[in-house]
Amino acid sequence: MVGLIIAFLLLFFGLVWLIANPVGWVFVGIGVAGIALLIYLLKKQSTEERVKNMGVMAQELRRVAENFAPIEESYLSRKPGEYVFYERDQVELREYKSSGRATTGGYGGANYRLTQNLSVSGGGIKASSKALPEESTTIDNGSAIFTNQRVIFMGANHTREWDLSKLLGLQISDAGFEVSAAVSGRQKTSALAGDCLGMITPGIAFALAVEIFQEGKESAKKLALDAAEDIEGQIAARALK
Repeated sequence: MVGLIIAFLLLFFGLVWLIANPVGWVFVGIGVAGIALLIYLLKKQSTEERVKNMGVMAQELRRVAENFAPIEESYLSRKPGEYVFYERDQVELREYKSSGRATTGGYGGANYRLTQNLSVSGGGIKASSKALPEESTTIDNGSAIFTNQRVIFMGANHTREWDLSKLLGLQISDAGFEVSAAVSGRQKTSALAGDCLGMITPGIAFALAVEIFQEGKESAKKLALDAAEDIEGQIAARALK
């Protein structure tokens, strides 16, 4: 509240000064233009960085697709016939959670007049409470391990395991930046999210794990190469603009 009052006073006195000194509008215009230019350059740099990272992800997809070689140095305790083909960090674990409850209500009851100037009310407060809609919320950060049988998340506070034999549904966002998976035996649908940062995004890596489990390595190889070609095609098309 104090911050808003100070900001209002600064704005007020600033406008008063500008009215008294019209030449000040020139400096305001220069300042606004400078800020706009800075925002544009930062946005352009961020976009170029993301495009560069997507290009590295395409190379990573081609590397993994060569043979889906097992990562022997993985510390995961593996099941019979299981092997790890990809690991990455900087992954968010998300779940749908309600942001709280909303309470509505008011005073209920009738008014009873005792005298001309005095009345009392009967009844009391009537209120209702309901949970707010659930929203996707990041609950932990950590790393993800992708095998031919499972996908595992390990963070500082939570772990999650998706057994691909119990998979009920999979939703993957554009370029795989987020993937939500439902498995039997678990009420809540959890999601993994993360930028590519030169690595394979969680959604595409999850899709490759499912493809290996259901269709085999050759089908997963085709899926990885198709994804790499699609990414490279988008980068090339962008370069021509």
